Amino acid sequence: MANEKQTAAAETNKNTVPFIIIGLIILTTIAGIYWISQSGEKTDNGNNTAANSGANSTQEPANNYANAPAGALPEHFKGSESALVVVEEFADYQCPACGTTHPIFNEINSIYGSKIKFVFRNYPLIQAHPKAYDAAVAAEAAGFQDKFWEMQNMLFSNQGKWSTEADHRKTFEEYAKTLGLDVDKFKTDSLGLNAKNRVDTDMRRGNALDLRSTPSLYINGKSLVFEQMTVEGIKAAIDAELARVSPKAEEPSADESNANATETNNTSEEKENGNK
Repeated sequence: MANEKQTAAAETNKNTVPFIIIGLIILTTIAGIYWISQSGEKTDNGNNTAANSGANSTQEPANNYANAPAGALPEHFKGSESALVVVEEFADYQCPACGTTHPIFNEINSIYGSKIKFVFRNYPLIQAHPKAYDAAVAAEAAGFQDKFWEMQNMLFSNQGKWSTEADHRKTFEEYAKTLGLDVDKFKTDSLGLNAKNRVDTDMRRGNALDLRSTPSLYINGKSLVFEQMTVEGIKAAIDAELARVSPKAEEPSADESNANATETNNTSEEKENGNK
């Protein structure tokens, strides 16, 4: 009888083992999925995969701004290369928020001109916006024919069109033709490494700054939250920096003040003697 009970128990245990194993596998899988969802938003090769596009842009001042690697060189910039205030934008051509702020940044450049240096950086959110990387490459390819800013404006202005098309690259070629580019060269450059390397280099700079959304904007290394990216908000930040960094007229030293006072007194005495 004891042997029969032991045999039955063994059979029961034997039949239970597969279910235990399956249960452990399910629990492990669930735990793995949760861990991945809570992990960082960048892939191992450094490509950005953040999904935010302006709505939650609440960046803190970048403590590592000065130590971040340089972006693509030469930079695409407007204004003066020697300006004391540098405004640096990181943007995604397929990002709706970037399309919204594009005319704002154009207005800022019109207002300040050579008083600032406005630098544009590519930062396509490749997971959220699968066509953004190709758009950035297209802009860089146009840049090889000195039409970067014209292509940038074309891409942002027509964002709603090309971002929903199946063959967006063909549309980019049409934009190149409209801008008077050598279309064959544009197509070759769009497929080449030089344009892609420029985009990747900008992305590495953005990754080092731990960007989580676009547009991201820095004024002399200080980041602005998305809600500040209005003409008034950006002007306030730029004006504050201009006031801070602009050279102030040096006040005369005590010796110079005394010398000036003595000279003034002597001049007054000479005039009085001359009138006698």
